[in-house]
Amino acid sequence: QTPHTQTDRRAIFECLAEARQRGYSIVDQEMLVGEISIAAPILDYAGTPVAAVSIPVSTTRWSVKSVQKTLAPHVLDTARAISRACGGLTAFYGS
Repeated sequence: QTPHTQTDRRAIFECLAEARQRGYSIVDQEMLVGEISIAAPILDYAGTPVAAVSIPVSTTRWSVKSVQKTLAPHVLDTARAISRACGGLTAFYGS
């Protein structure tokens, strides 16, 4: 845990709902101070998460907004491609 780690149960469920809707999750210094991380699930043929693609970046060079704008499309595209290769043909909404 860091001072930024979300521990409120309601807030965690809200973050999970947002991640489900966007298709990726982003954390700002919750695992490591000075790091923003974005991740998207790799889904199997049944749509069950079996792994993830993640990109951690430094807060000295990136902001949450810039990570969302620049890296989110790459994380999603990569996770979709791997999911399809693993048999997850309906891996993501709209893919």
